[in-house]
Amino acid sequence: MLFFELLYPYYLPQYLPVAKEWLARGGEVRFVCHHIDPELMPGYRQALAATGIEVFWVSSAEQVEALCHQHQPDWFVFGNTQQQFSSMPEATKVALMQHGIGPKACYFDMPKGRVDVRFVEGQHRLRQLQARYPEHRFVDTGYAKLDSIVNADNSERLKHTLGLDAAKPTLLYAPTFFPSSIEALPRDWPQQLSAYNMIIKPHYFSLTKKRYRNQSQRLHAWAKYPNVHLVPVADQDITAYMSVADLLVSDASSTLLEFAALDKPVIWCDFYHLRWTYRGPLKFRLKQRMAPELNQYKPLATVVERPGDLAGAIAHQLANPGQLRDVRHSLTAQLVGRVDGQCSHRVVDCLLS
Repeated sequence: MLFFELLYPYYLPQYLPVAKEWLARGGEVRFVCHHIDPELMPGYRQALAATGIEVFWVSSAEQVEALCHQHQPDWFVFGNTQQQFSSMPEATKVALMQHGIGPKACYFDMPKGRVDVRFVEGQHRLRQLQARYPEHRFVDTGYAKLDSIVNADNSERLKHTLGLDAAKPTLLYAPTFFPSSIEALPRDWPQQLSAYNMIIKPHYFSLTKKRYRNQSQRLHAWAKYPNVHLVPVADQDITAYMSVADLLVSDASSTLLEFAALDKPVIWCDFYHLRWTYRGPLKFRLKQRMAPELNQYKPLATVVERPGDLAGAIAHQLANPGQLRDVRHSLTAQLVGRVDGQCSHRVVDCLLS
């Protein structure tokens, strides 16, 4: 039996391809899901029910460990380097599948608790992590989340469902919650981009956390424009929207790397609305939050440093989608690894070996 721990709903797209592969080989799967805000639970339950996989609900790491002692799964898979489990049953092996591949420093952490294997994306990342943690086992499988995009065949149907104008290119704006470009963009931004379909898929926190209520207000104001589709908060699977988009606009997040791995043009918004605790003499805290190698990733994208330059950059990249293709291929090999639709197969091969 295979347990997946979902700390948040947006972990589901990373796990689902692996869960399906495990099931296809005759195994059993359970999702161990943490409770979220009550008003969001109906949508979350609906998304989980659509998978057909049984769910256990928990509210703490202690409850997770208790479930593992009760059911004794063969493997327990979790997705956050900041978590740790101190009393897993000896019969249960523990695997880490980090929920993102982005340029945040926490990617390079390892939990203090037992981890029998961590699945990583490419030989470059494997060497980096192995050098930092020689006592741990790392296996290069690629990024399983992308399997569903590589193997997708429903993009035209989704375009019709979303009501996208077939005569217009489609932009996917997928900002993160912090540091974020949302509040730095004007309220009439969609009007400036009326020549395009716009799918806006913000981070879960931007629509649910009180700290980011200004972001939520801005997002819902944009959603009133006729060329905008704001993805509902209950829909945490960005992969379908990546498959229909011609270009991505995002901040410093793993979505940039994921989209570039599909050999599509990417715009990196390098302008942010920062909390006062990250401004002026405290700006060093922002650098601490981001991975030291952040600037090495920028060549795969068109970097825009001012909101006023964004529309021009979008038009240029749509007219010249192959401009940064060689760089995208090179950095994808480093940071994402193999993009062949077979990553989940390799994960399950390892779990069964």
